[in-house]
Order: sequence, then structure tokens, then C-alpha cells
Amino acid sequence: MVVFLIIAGFFALIAGAATWAVVRLQRIEIAESKQEFDKYKLDTSKEIAEANARALEAQVALEKFKAPRFISVEARNRLAESMKEFGGQQYFGMVASDVADAWDIWREISLSLELAGWKRLPPPGQTATQYGPPAGIPLAPQAGVMVLSSVANAPSENMRLYGVAKVLAAKLTDESIIAGAGFAEVQPNTIAIVIGPKP
Repeated sequence: MVVFLIIAGFFALIAGAATWAVVRLQRIEIAESKQEFDKYKLDTSKEIAEANARALEAQVALEKFKAPRFISVEARNRLAESMKEFGGQQYFGMVASDVADAWDIWREISLSLELAGWKRLPPPGQTATQYGPPAGIPLAPQAGVMVLSSVANAPSENMRLYGVAKVLAAKLTDESIIAGAGFAEVQPNTIAIVIGPKP
């Protein structure tokens, strides 16, 4: 019977050692799991912060995209000052109908050019006025602002006038009004400013 007790005690000792080893391994595994979970939470927090920052940047870009175009008084004065070297240049405007900010842009561009000494002409065809100088109504305006020079001149005059159109388009773009230059069949020595929808 003592032998059986010794054998039973031995097996109990082995069972106790095995239980201790299992508990120890479980504790190690739990500690490692907690460390991995903490690392996962930290990594996830960083990813969430980066995603939130990208979402905020996208929201700001969307608000900027949706905001109406405008020319501030300071920008209008800078534009007028930079265009004075072309004083006396003839121009007229055309404004796309149903474009909310087009009339505001036309009014500010026209005022800038008048301050620079340019001469505004009546637009050809159908005209409209909306709290500012009269403008023509283009049939199919392009997006943005197009500054179009007359092609009804001598070739050298066409290039000079196109150069003026390019300068005006560049100055408008400098003031965050997307603009381009081109040619159009309008009266000689004249620049047409066509304001289309926001690009």
C-alpha cells in the first residue's frame, strides 16, 4: 500500500508539475497576446489618425472646389497694376448663363481692366447686364475663363495681341482664376474675355 501511495504521490507530483507548466505557458501566452494587442491598437490608432488627416484634406479640397470663384479687392488692384502696360487695349466680355459666380468674376475683371486704362466695347450679339457691365452670352463656353485675341489682324499684330491675352490669362491664373488664352474671330485689335463654368 505504501508503494501505491509513493506511486500515486509521484504521479501527483508529475500532474502538479505539468499543471504548473501549462499555467506558466498560458501566462506567457497571455502576456505576449496582450503585447501584440497593444501594438495592434497603437498601429491602428496611427492608421486611423492618418486616414482622418487624409479625409480632412479631401474635405478642404472639396470645399475649395465647391466654393465660388472670386477676385478680392487686393487681387483686382494687382491685376489692374500689372495690365497697365497694355492700356488702351480694346476688350469685351461674354458670360455663361446659369453660372452663379460668372457675373461677379466679369465685374471684377472688367473693373480691373478699366483701372488699367483698357477700353471696354459693347459685346457682339445678345447682351445681358447683371449688377455690372454688359456682357454677351456665349453659345457654348468652355470651363474656366478664356482670353481670346482677334485673328482679324496682320500676322505680327495677331501674335502681339495673343501675347497680351496670354499675359492676362496668366495674371488671372495667378489670382486663382483658372484661365487660358486663344484666338477667336472677333473685331480687329480686340480681346474677348469669355467666362464659363468653374472647371
